[in-house]
Amino acid sequence: MRTRPFLLAAGLLTSTLALAAPSAHAAGTAAPYDFDGDGYRDLAIGAPGATVGGKAKAGAVTVVHGGATGPGTARHELLTQNTTGVPDSAESGDRFGARVLLSDTTKDGRADLSVGGTGENGGDGALWWLKSATTSGAKSFGPAKFGIATTGTPAFGAPLRG
Repeated sequence: MRTRPFLLAAGLLTSTLALAAPSAHAAGTAAPYDFDGDGYRDLAIGAPGATVGGKAKAGAVTVVHGGATGPGTARHELLTQNTTGVPDSAESGDRFGARVLLSDTTKDGRADLSVGGTGENGGDGALWWLKSATTSGAKSFGPAKFGIATTGTPAFGAPLRG
């Protein structure tokens, strides 16, 4: 399978996000980066500087679903900490979406979404996990859950790698 790196630079976002999104498959085959199991690759785009509910730099992630001609705007979802099912709530400076990672952590043939929010809780940071990029069963993890000291703003969730 051949992959092509894409670079997405949105002028409205406060940062540039590099995404690796291989070209689309025919429907019906399992595909990496496919959230909904339709055989087409999907994208997750972080906007850590987005204002949410009047909270500056609370952050957001847009999930863009792919199709036969690639990703498009016809099917997309906006996810924030204020989205029903996503743990916690948006606060100024959370930077939800500072990092995004698509990986099949459940080994079910569908991509799962991990989201880093480096500014959560005053810079402690946090990580959210959304199975198949849905809010059903979404979980969040902060440094304290793993015994990591929160002195010095550890920015937990910043180095996501797949």
